[in-house]
Amino acid sequence: MPVSRMSGFGLGSPSARRQRLVDAGWITPVEAASLADGAGDPGVLSEDVVGQHRLPLSLVPNVRINGRDLLLPMATEEASVVAGIARVAALLRDGDGVRGAPGARGLAAQILLSGGDAAPWLASRREHLRALLDRDHPQLCAAGGGVEHLAVRGSPVGQSLWIEVRVGDAMGAHAVDRMAETLGRAWETENPGGRVVAAIVSNWPVGEPATVEAEVSIQELARAGRSGGEVAADIVRLCAWAQEDPRRRVTHLKGAMNGIHGVLSAFRQDLRAVDAAALSAVWNDLEGVRLPLWERRGDHLVGAAALPIPCGIVGRGQAAPVLEMLRGLAGIHTGGDLEVVALAAGLLSNLAALQV
Repeated sequence: MPVSRMSGFGLGSPSARRQRLVDAGWITPVEAASLADGAGDPGVLSEDVVGQHRLPLSLVPNVRINGRDLLLPMATEEASVVAGIARVAALLRDGDGVRGAPGARGLAAQILLSGGDAAPWLASRREHLRALLDRDHPQLCAAGGGVEHLAVRGSPVGQSLWIEVRVGDAMGAHAVDRMAETLGRAWETENPGGRVVAAIVSNWPVGEPATVEAEVSIQELARAGRSGGEVAADIVRLCAWAQEDPRRRVTHLKGAMNGIHGVLSAFRQDLRAVDAAALSAVWNDLEGVRLPLWERRGDHLVGAAALPIPCGIVGRGQAAPVLEMLRGLAGIHTGGDLEVVALAAGLLSNLAALQV
């Protein structure tokens, strides 16, 4: 159901807003009840659980991504972030709205070795080991994943094995971690005197990042008595500042992460993994990565971003009814869809923070 320009779902309690969503046909009464109840028993997700420390869950209207109107789920305590995204999303609804594409969804792991030479061992066993790791993780393979690359790397502290894995619709950290342990055990078994020092998932980004872009008419940017042209000029200047000054760049990126975090928190994602990947990608200037930036093109302001967003829609806790409902409202059917929606929220949040 299309969403016309609106500032929200009106005043009143959360229960009244849920009823308006039911009345508008976005959700059913059963789904409204699942929103009220939360995402089930938290004891299945962690240890020593005594309760829940909840964040407010908002559904942001006006958002259009790849030509589809949706409600954007956000779990955040920062009201200004939600309001800012809703405000600028209403300005970017022409055409396809925010356009985006998922990245090449992958994750890596490292196994640090002591003793022996792993290069000839891996060269003679590569396909066997690849099949072994895939066979032990049928759920990951069923979700479109599997081992893509095995290599030996040298360093001053010793050789290491490097695994790159396609993760499909999963985030993949637990499976890739177990793959590293399996490969390490195989090394120790087949190489007497060899020892694994550590076997662990790497948060280094692999594959291509997700990408988003959007444009807005400059006249729509007029704000607080200032013309759209004046506001646009300052946005472009702030972006140039972020490119030149790392002290500004970190805050510029944080403005985007506000939106990314809000979406991924709503979908029970690993925010620490996302932060580690995005920060390392930006600071190391990895190929294909782009800090959220806006530039003037004629009478429009055009923005784009390309960042790794490790996330997934299958795995522990992802079958909760409330998450299934939120994925439906946001048009999320694959892990790649979640990447795009989260990064789109980041681009919108970035623009809202710059439109001072």
